[in-house]
Amino acid sequence: MAFQSRLYLSLVCLATAMTAVRGFATYMLSSGGCYIELDSDEVIMNNRVEAVVANPSLEIVVVSPETGVSIKSGSSPSDPQTIILDDSAHSFPLEVQLKVLPTPPSSSPRPSGPVRYSYEFILQLDETSKAVFEHGACDGDKRVAGRSFDSRATFSINSPTEVTVVQGAWTAGHAAVKLLQGLKFVPASAAASGDEL
Repeated sequence: MAFQSRLYLSLVCLATAMTAVRGFATYMLSSGGCYIELDSDEVIMNNRVEAVVANPSLEIVVVSPETGVSIKSGSSPSDPQTIILDDSAHSFPLEVQLKVLPTPPSSSPRPSGPVRYSYEFILQLDETSKAVFEHGACDGDKRVAGRSFDSRATFSINSPTEVTVVQGAWTAGHAAVKLLQGLKFVPASAAASGDEL
């Protein structure tokens, strides 16, 4: 009986000592985290943020729109990929859905099954854009967070002349935060003139 009461008392103490843990993604949406830039000069979770690498583990993927979009790779991993939007194929405001997914090996398609490991991420819109994330935070909904099991983020491009840049960063566990290659959404008319490429 004494063993059972000590076990019960230990479980009660353990349960009352448990508190919600705020991870990287949640913290980056808090009032203090909003001031931290997604930049390799920053220190997050006691580690310097790692710059974009040539063969990343994760990438930002455009889920929607599926048509009227062409992609031009950046000249280096630190340059954003340019997503050229065919102005005539879309009506504005244009809803854009993104996901942060594991990068498939170059010789095979992206796996369609569940993600096999856990990670957290942040996506952020450039401050000059009028676009905002659904359910966003920081600076008028410019930043959104997610996890491997819930990686969809949605924002709207309001006009066919608007250029929007999306930056991202991710981490797994207590590892250093790593920057993701960004995406730059450019209307086809601006891309044709070469102004925004």
